Amino acid sequence: MSRAPEAPGPTGPASKAAAGEPPESPTGARRCPPWVWLCLFLLALLLRGLHFSRLGLSHYDEGVYALSAIGIADPEAPFQLFPGEERFSPPVYFTLAGLVARIFSVGADTGAIALNVVLGSVCVLALALVARRWFGDAAGLAAGVLFASSEFHVALSRTALTDVAFSLAFLAALFVLTEAFQRRSLPWALLGGLAVGLAWNTKYHGWLALAITGLALVPDLLAGWRARNGDPWRLLGLWAAAALVAGVCYLPWALYIESQPGGYAGLVAYQRTMLDPRWIENALRQGLHQVFFEGPVSRAGLLAAFGAAAWCARTRLGSLGAGLATLGLFCLAALTLGAGLATALLALLALPRLLGRGRGLPGTVVAIWLAVWIVLTPTYHPYARLVLPFTLAAALAAGVWIAARLERLNEGPETAPTPWICAALACLVGAVSLALPDPSDPWRATLDGRRAAASMLPLVPEGSRVIVLGEPNLAYYLQVAGRPALEVVLGKDLPAVLANTTETVYVVAGIYAKRGGSAEETGRQLGARFELLRREPFEPTDVRLLDDFAPRRAYAFRNRPTREYELALYRVGPAAQDGR
Repeated sequence: MSRAPEAPGPTGPASKAAAGEPPESPTGARRCPPWVWLCLFLLALLLRGLHFSRLGLSHYDEGVYALSAIGIADPEAPFQLFPGEERFSPPVYFTLAGLVARIFSVGADTGAIALNVVLGSVCVLALALVARRWFGDAAGLAAGVLFASSEFHVALSRTALTDVAFSLAFLAALFVLTEAFQRRSLPWALLGGLAVGLAWNTKYHGWLALAITGLALVPDLLAGWRARNGDPWRLLGLWAAAALVAGVCYLPWALYIESQPGGYAGLVAYQRTMLDPRWIENALRQGLHQVFFEGPVSRAGLLAAFGAAAWCARTRLGSLGAGLATLGLFCLAALTLGAGLATALLALLALPRLLGRGRGLPGTVVAIWLAVWIVLTPTYHPYARLVLPFTLAAALAAGVWIAARLERLNEGPETAPTPWICAALACLVGAVSLALPDPSDPWRATLDGRRAAASMLPLVPEGSRVIVLGEPNLAYYLQVAGRPALEVVLGKDLPAVLANTTETVYVVAGIYAKRGGSAEETGRQLGARFELLRREPFEPTDVRLLDDFAPRRAYAFRNRPTREYELALYRVGPAAQDGR
């Protein structure tokens, strides 16, 4: 199907988008006023910022980013990145976190989490407005409510991880590039290159925005070449200009990586170790991750999204049987599959509509976005957070399906008011969900690392050498309390590092040191020099738990918590005390 530029004058969806207007809504539908989008943002902010004072660092990577942000957050601290930072992420997120911390005079941990709370809420609004522009108000409102109520996204927005910032940057890159190609505009293409550069400097797969939009252009390019006009060359030129700008934006960080031990080849080799050929097993595990995060808010949000879109489209159950059947299926899906899997299913059902006549380039972009993440995500180690960009695209596509379904329901005589029925069903689903198994809690307090560090401080004299094994989150709290803990030692190397030390060293070990047996082996080799001082309980976030355990094991841990995450503080006396 050709999507060649339309001649001046038509009022189809493509020309509306190129003119900067959202597509026309069905007859009788309302344009959502600004206060609706403001309320959506405030809802997202409330869910993500609730009990903010109870949030702290829990995940390994959170500690890495906070430690790298210290030099930016504190003008008196020497600027130094966490050793091997290039393995974890490019610089945008921890740089922004440090700037937030400096501007508002808070710790780097608070700045990083606050940044995600705000960016996660902005992402909800941005998704709704992008969907509105491309597919209409009802689709935008449905997508926004779905994503605002996603407890998976809420949980990630309350961490200091890069994924929430990346998802927003990636959405912005796809939107600006799509606008550039629809408008045939070089300034927009250059702006799109900057947006891709921002995403690429947030996470290493930010360049996929270029790949997705490039693939989406193929039908237009083929149609243009068949028609023997010059437009396809202009499209290619715009794409190349965006790619050039994105590459220039990423180049400084690439040069920094090349200057580190092992260079860029070392980073690529490390990333290859994370590849996993068990595609089907990983895909199933990611699906179970989504079920793990399901709670009353997510499940009720599926019905709320349908009701909000119905209000926007002024939908009444024209065909009573079809309408009630649709709402019944939504309730059943929410209570059995959960909102995450149900949204993914609606996204797949929306693919024919996304690729159908009238959807144009935006529909193709969303369809390819879904396909790329479905294919690529299970090829990597199944970290739950990797699915976040897919859930973003799925909410957008599900909004398109819901809007299309509402158009069908509007085709009969008016009967019952759908929005109020949906509101009642959302409350019912939320109430029933309270009785369903729900191991997750995105509002769980995450202050154990801060509390454990405070408990250990009196036992660690200032100026002491401190080695923290596999717990950068705890190392951060020790670091800012004046106990430098940036030294990185692999667990297997710990006995050799401590064997001949002439000073007292303090070692903190957690679950990863226990798994590798490094603490036990060090105690065996050093004997009485390796003295246990304190044990501190530690409860991980759901995001970290699912990184460490398969979903079934994570369920078991939540039902009957063990002491596996317990933190242990050891003191290692100098070798001279043993007469060595």
